[in-house]
Amino acid sequence: MEETQYLLEMTDIIKSFGPVEVLHGVDFKLKKSSVHVLLGENGAGKSTLMKMLSGEEKPTSGKILYDGREILFNHPREAKEAQIAMIHQELTPIYDMTVAQNLFLGKIPTRFGGVKVDYGKMYEMSREILQEVMLDISPKAKMGSLTVAQIQMVEIAKAVHQKAKVIIMDEPTSSISDKEVEVLFEIIEKLKAQGVAIVYISHKMDEIYRIGDEITILRDGKYVGHYALSEIEKKELIEKMVDRPFDEIYPVRESKTGEVVLKVQDLCLGKKFHNISFELHKGEILGIGGLMGAGRTEVVETIFGIEKATSGKVFVNGKEVKIRSPKQAIENGLGLITDDRKKKGLVLQRNVAQNTILVDYGKVSKMGVLKSKQVKKVAEQQAKSLNLKMSGLSQLVGTLSGGNQQKIVLAKWLLKNPDILIFDEPTRGIDIGSKQEFYNLINELAKQGKSIIFISSEMPEVIRLKKNSRENPFP
Repeated sequence: MEETQYLLEMTDIIKSFGPVEVLHGVDFKLKKSSVHVLLGENGAGKSTLMKMLSGEEKPTSGKILYDGREILFNHPREAKEAQIAMIHQELTPIYDMTVAQNLFLGKIPTRFGGVKVDYGKMYEMSREILQEVMLDISPKAKMGSLTVAQIQMVEIAKAVHQKAKVIIMDEPTSSISDKEVEVLFEIIEKLKAQGVAIVYISHKMDEIYRIGDEITILRDGKYVGHYALSEIEKKELIEKMVDRPFDEIYPVRESKTGEVVLKVQDLCLGKKFHNISFELHKGEILGIGGLMGAGRTEVVETIFGIEKATSGKVFVNGKEVKIRSPKQAIENGLGLITDDRKKKGLVLQRNVAQNTILVDYGKVSKMGVLKSKQVKKVAEQQAKSLNLKMSGLSQLVGTLSGGNQQKIVLAKWLLKNPDILIFDEPTRGIDIGSKQEFYNLINELAKQGKSIIFISSEMPEVIRLKKNSRENPFP
């Protein structure tokens, strides 16, 4: 290939944090008017490599050529000025500010020589930007009042509005509905037609093959290969990424189901869902499928006491229960791994040990006083059993990868040891290797007699995990 084909070339990139080398001579090339997929498990080095382009990190060594010249960004502002935008997987909006203020951070329109903010102009421009991504929300709405999907679409709108030459999209569909995914794909096609180059990070194979042109695979910080997606099959791609046979990813179910432990009868919540009924058996994995926004999360949050049902009944072990709070749900042997680990499942500014004991202080305290030795002991046990990758128990949870954060959400519930576990989109935003760990763990829990409700937008994993069980897709 001629050198002029590439808008961006990263050659022999090495990155070290102190004595630890995390990228080992990685190469990456990007063409104009293309979608280049960057694939690898959590910890493979994808985000670190892209942070070299967004100005958040500098390589220890190696060369980066962009638009015909060698570059080295010292600050994200410099990358932005060079028309490089990044949509991060871990959303970082300013929740107390409005949608419009978030869209125009750092470049708020002003009047009277910059003395006053031109709110009228900012709101008008914001409406136009939001229309581009078909997002029907008020520019005056606080970001904290939006759903995860709406926040994700605002971040996408923000990047598109920057008129960037390169847009890095890190798991952009992990929190949005199928309808919003279609809007995103339309936007991507328009951007390609305008000559924009897109780096697309995702673990969803179907969408990778739908919109991707080329793919680069990383594994353990090393460059594995660069391929045209039209020339490599999905099975081979996955095997190159995880370095093991494809057939080992989904485990075989061995558990046997027993009596009914949870029965939901004609459950309703206003206009959100109507007459939902199902039974969950001991040792069973009950799959709930459906699009985001179909009411899946609302159903399990109502069962768990976060929402108050309009009508209907819930039975636990044959006895009707009135669960009006998560505390009562826990007392009835239920646990909920929420759909949004950052906002609902973790305290990001607390460390691993502190998050691990969130649900069950009783195991590690005496007369209301925490016993530090016991906290350390149980946290270490949970971390070891879940193969948690961390620098230590004092590491802040917000600095961990998505897969390891999800393990801590699970760790706190396993410490409480509920009989019924509800998993709401537990594999969102995590790689295939981490997903395999979750599949194995869920199957092991079912084998031990735990009863599992497994919610996912990815129907293949619902279908494969519910072997010997039943699937309950919502309309």
